[in-house]
Amino acid sequence: MIGIRLLHPGAASRIIGVVRPAVRDGNAPVFLTLALSLAVPFGGIGLVVAGSVGMILASRFRIARDALKLYASPWVRSDAFALNLLVLVVTLIELGLLLYHHDKTSEFENQLKQYGMALAILLTIRRYSPAVLIWGAAIGCLLACAVAAKDVFLDHLPRAMGPTNSIRFGMIAALFSMYCLVGAAFLRGSGLARLLLVLCGLAGLFAVLASGSRGAVLALPPALLLLVPHLWHRSRRMAMIGAALLVSLSAGLAIWQVNAFRNETIGFREVVAAIVSGKLVEDRSDRNRAEMLLLSARLFKDHPLLGVGTVGWLRAVEAQRKSSEPKNKLGEVFNQPHNQYANDLVKGGLVRGLGGLAMLILPLYCFAIRHPFRPARSSLAPLLGLTTCVTFATFSFTESVMDLSLTSSLYVIVIFYLMAASEGAPLDTPRHGKGREATARPPAEG
Repeated sequence: MIGIRLLHPGAASRIIGVVRPAVRDGNAPVFLTLALSLAVPFGGIGLVVAGSVGMILASRFRIARDALKLYASPWVRSDAFALNLLVLVVTLIELGLLLYHHDKTSEFENQLKQYGMALAILLTIRRYSPAVLIWGAAIGCLLACAVAAKDVFLDHLPRAMGPTNSIRFGMIAALFSMYCLVGAAFLRGSGLARLLLVLCGLAGLFAVLASGSRGAVLALPPALLLLVPHLWHRSRRMAMIGAALLVSLSAGLAIWQVNAFRNETIGFREVVAAIVSGKLVEDRSDRNRAEMLLLSARLFKDHPLLGVGTVGWLRAVEAQRKSSEPKNKLGEVFNQPHNQYANDLVKGGLVRGLGGLAMLILPLYCFAIRHPFRPARSSLAPLLGLTTCVTFATFSFTESVMDLSLTSSLYVIVIFYLMAASEGAPLDTPRHGKGREATARPPAEG
């Protein structure tokens, strides 16, 4: 949104020249959502919803009328339409499973919000620029670092958690850090802007480590690995340096995992002390996770097609706590197995499991075929999209991120925004034959 040009003389006029079109084009809610999601407790959707409603009212409900005609428009030939149709199908599957299992409506409501936000992103934004996400994430990393420092050093909390909980806080901070590093790799001309993005990325990494989120830490090496091919195209020397840093970071994270992964009762300072001293910290949460995966496997074996639903899962957890030996007993009544793949299969069987898997694989494929590793400007949006899919696929091994409002909302917002930017947004609404302009360009040029 704000690039290198804003660091040159005449920055004030350039800010006005960039911010005004961004606001007019509907990007402000998306930018603010990323910038504030780790500091403001609005659930990841408040600003997007407010911005979308404002756009609909400003259009005198024309956008809402166009939405009803959307599926008859030329937009059906775009990948963004395919993704939107997938979200609709998964939403209907959730509704059917809800009625079949007589479950509560919370998971269906979350899925319905995802479909609504997907439409909002595609119908209310006129111009798509990956720089909006990069600089929004940069501000988000800085605020996350401040929040993490406050939680750990001033409020003396065991782990940084911001307005959500420590797991989600760390995962989102990890994703935003990667956006900053990808943006820095694509920048041309100004070392100052590149340095600023790198520093923001490091600030986000501090928030990741302060949160103690296992999934966030595990997602960093594969996400960083995606940068190496791009760096190789630009400079083999730079790629080798990046690979060396990746190996060093992976080794450091391995030490972190062996010596410092712990449950919620162990604090950030104790983790640092454990790393320094080499002391092993017991992680009782591993036992809970293993038992939940075993329970999920048994339930899926008995109900492979449609699963047991949320109510069936809770009953099985309570039964396990009553019948198991103390060493195998779950520590509490967990409402999900803390694994997205297991959660989908146990609650909705193959029907929900395949739908949930498609939500990760289809966008990953759509971004992968758009040459994300080339040094061209058009590769920025696909690489950001590929990074998002890989990190969320990794997050899903340790948390049901697609069933949580904040993480799933951000996933849908970012995926649809980047898909529209990647394909040039051939998203004509019925009344507009020329479509809307998309700018799949890096955050700035020198």
